[in-house]
Amino acid sequence: FSALLHAALDAGCEVIGCVRAGDTLPPHALATALEGFAEPAAQLVYTDSEHAGQPWFKPAWNPEYALASDYPLDLLLVRSSVLADYMEQNQLPADQASLAWQMLATVWPKGATAVIHVPRVLYLCNSALSTAEKQARTDAAQKALAITEPAARLTPSGHAATALFQPRRVQRP
Repeated sequence: FSALLHAALDAGCEVIGCVRAGDTLPPHALATALEGFAEPAAQLVYTDSEHAGQPWFKPAWNPEYALASDYPLDLLLVRSSVLADYMEQNQLPADQASLAWQMLATVWPKGATAVIHVPRVLYLCNSALSTAEKQARTDAAQKALAITEPAARLTPSGHAATALFQPRRVQRP
């Protein structure tokens, strides 16, 4: 994973994104997603996705909802300058979800001008996330955003996790 990211940076890529093994992109996905970078301040771009034939239409950047649902993680593109700056001071995460949360944490303070939503279904999730993968995403978010309280993201009782997402609520200390 790390070698691929370094190779992309060394090749002079302006934008970098990761696709989980088994997931696919329609032929027009990257061209459409790159439209989000037309905004001069855009640092990250995310899109809508499809899970088991069901579209997941996502909102514009909403930090609280991002913490509660991981919604920007499926297809997240980042300017290579953001990744390069991060790599100068930090070790690269081991997986796509951790990298996505680290990139989100890096631009989080810049708000909605830096995180852009392209409202198109451009990522096809062909396999459901396991419980361990969902937990890894939660752990990555807490670590990336320096959430130290273990109860910061709670799964409400009576709500079943689905392939689409595991509902959580954010609790601030």
